[in-house]
Amino acid sequence: MDSNKIIIRCAAEGDGMLRFSDEFEAEYTKAYEEDLEYYKVVDLPYSDGHLPLDLVDAKAMEIAYWGKENRHRSVLIGYLMRLQYRIFGYLELLDEGLVESEEFEEMFSFVEKELFIPTPGYVNTYSDIEKIDYLYNLLNRPIRVFHVGGGSVAKACWVTNADGEPALIFDGNSEDIEMAIACWDFAGESFDMNEYGDDSIVKAGFSDGAMAGFITIGY
Repeated sequence: MDSNKIIIRCAAEGDGMLRFSDEFEAEYTKAYEEDLEYYKVVDLPYSDGHLPLDLVDAKAMEIAYWGKENRHRSVLIGYLMRLQYRIFGYLELLDEGLVESEEFEEMFSFVEKELFIPTPGYVNTYSDIEKIDYLYNLLNRPIRVFHVGGGSVAKACWVTNADGEPALIFDGNSEDIEMAIACWDFAGESFDMNEYGDDSIVKAGFSDGAMAGFITIGY
């Protein structure tokens, strides 16, 4: 598949990308410092763009950091920690199977405004059980937060996955990318990383398609 045919648009602030500010950096650097006692951070070896996720022990609650520059290490990890905490809270509610209408509204708002994932119109016709199943599958995935270096040839973009749905990936030189990744679910079990790649995106020339199925936030 031609890469130009699967690109939807470049990601922008509020559309896959978080807004940069000194206040944001300070808030999530502080979050990193406060929450670090609950996690172990593993700095993955950087080598020619290869991201060795097999070195991460997800059951030990290891957050993986990968990058050449390390300039945004603390803020990326801090934001990932807080994001995962909220997602796990919602997943525990969904797993119980008893979700009130206000809680559904809160979750869908979170998905759209903070994960930048639009809700298809047909979901409005779903029963409560179907909404629970939809949200559970949407949220129960590996999570990553990445930063594209300023002035780099790399860029964040929305592409179409094999199911015709949008996926946020980066395109270009991986040397300009920093990334924090969490690879375990709310029950403490490791995700199978092989289940969250998209061969159609990889074949179109985007190596990052190997993680196209992750919950992805750009910064």
